[in-house]
Amino acid sequence: MHDGLLLKLTFTGEAALNPVLDKLSREHQIHYNLFQGAISEIKGESFGQLIAGIKADHLSSAEILAVFAAHGVKTEVIQ
Repeated sequence: MHDGLLLKLTFTGEAALNPVLDKLSREHQIHYNLFQGAISEIKGESFGQLIAGIKADHLSSAEILAVFAAHGVKTEVIQ
């Protein structure tokens, strides 16, 4: 079991094609485990979803969600 947030991350447009998790990991020391994911194209726009365990020792859960939102990633807390 993952000891951080378990999130459903939704990426659309540019966010689906860019290495957002890698960037956030380096910039904010966010650690992640990927459990499931897919990317596809819907009506000509890239769309991806990941189930990921997210942890950052120096950020609160609200701050982690805000970081993803600032990069155009929608989040849903699963656990």
